[in-house]
Amino acid sequence: MGKESFSESLQFVLKEMCNRVGADYDSIDFSSNNWYSKYEWTIQEEKQFEKWMIDYLYKNAKARREIMNYSIKNKSYLEKVAREFTFHYGWRLNRE
Repeated sequence: MGKESFSESLQFVLKEMCNRVGADYDSIDFSSNNWYSKYEWTIQEEKQFEKWMIDYLYKNAKARREIMNYSIKNKSYLEKVAREFTFHYGWRLNRE
């Protein structure tokens, strides 16, 4: 799946994720099996990104429709969505 098939909101989220670790969004091949293992972040950085993503989804109905299965504006549900997103697509964790 290439970037051109990503929704505008998913591109925005992935660009933010890249910016947080100094990755160049345009040079990442998101169709490769291990694209998310090329960079790493700390647990604290991951939690800060999740908080950002929760706020983004809470304030943006279009993003909720494009990214979530159910466009629910509920903080606890959005926390679950953000945690699942970083679990599946977040950078490798640096536990040091």
